[in-house]
Amino acid sequence: MEAQDKSPEKKEENGKVGAEELKIRKLQLIFTILNTVFSGLIFVVIAVTALLIFNRVDKVYKSAMVSLENLEKLTTELDEADVPGTVRHIDKLTVQATEDLSRSMEKLDSVDLETLNGAIKNLYDTIEPMAEFFRKTRNIL
Repeated sequence: MEAQDKSPEKKEENGKVGAEELKIRKLQLIFTILNTVFSGLIFVVIAVTALLIFNRVDKVYKSAMVSLENLEKLTTELDEADVPGTVRHIDKLTVQATEDLSRSMEKLDSVDLETLNGAIKNLYDTIEPMAEFFRKTRNIL
């Protein structure tokens, strides 16, 4: 029987099956290599994208934390501030400034402008000859 199995027809048939199987296995190997390469590339792209996103998220997180700390400081300062006392103090200052302005206006109103103008004219008349004298002496020197 063994002699009959090794007949040239059987060898040729076994050779065709072996060649086809070898061809299929080579294609499987090529596809496995391509699958591995593309999977690796996808992994690299995902890893790089994750790192970039992580860096941006980290920056935003740090900025948010700084803002939160500043907000906490501001809240603490506002809690410690005596707002009603400050408002009362501003009210007192406003009243005092209004009173001072009223007194100043009264003093300005009490000034006799005609007498002031006369005094200014007298001063001008007194100083004018002296000024003229000094102008002449300056030109001589």
